[in-house]
Amino acid sequence: MGKKARIKAAKAEASRPMTKLERKMMNKEVSRQAHEMTEQFFRNECAVILYSLHEIFGFGKIRLWRFYSHYAQCHKDLCEWYGMNAEEDGHDIAAYLSKMQLERIGVDFDQWEERMAKEQHDNGL
Repeated sequence: MGKKARIKAAKAEASRPMTKLERKMMNKEVSRQAHEMTEQFFRNECAVILYSLHEIFGFGKIRLWRFYSHYAQCHKDLCEWYGMNAEEDGHDIAAYLSKMQLERIGVDFDQWEERMAKEQHDNGL
C-alpha cells in the first residue's frame, strides 16, 4: 500500500463514528492521562512547598515529613468527608474544600492571591 493510500485509509477511519466500546476506552485513557498529569502537578507543588518551608521556616527532614504526611492525609480526609474520590475527582476539589475551610477561620485565599499579585507587580516581579 502506497503512502497516499495509507493516508486516505487513515482519514476514512478517523471520520467514522466511534463505537460505544471505543468511546468508553478513549474516555478511560483520557481519565488516566488527566490523573497522571494531576499527580505530577501535585508532586511538583509539594516539592516547592516543602522547599519553602525549609528555606523560610527552617523545617528539617523530620518536620517536613510530618507536614507532608499530614498534608496528604488532610487531602484524603476532605475528599472522603464530602463523599468524593480523591483519585478520580482530582486535587481541584481538595483545593476548593481547603479554601472553604480556611474561610471559616477568616482566611480569604483568593484575596491573598490578589494581594500577592499586587505586591509582585509593585516590586517589578
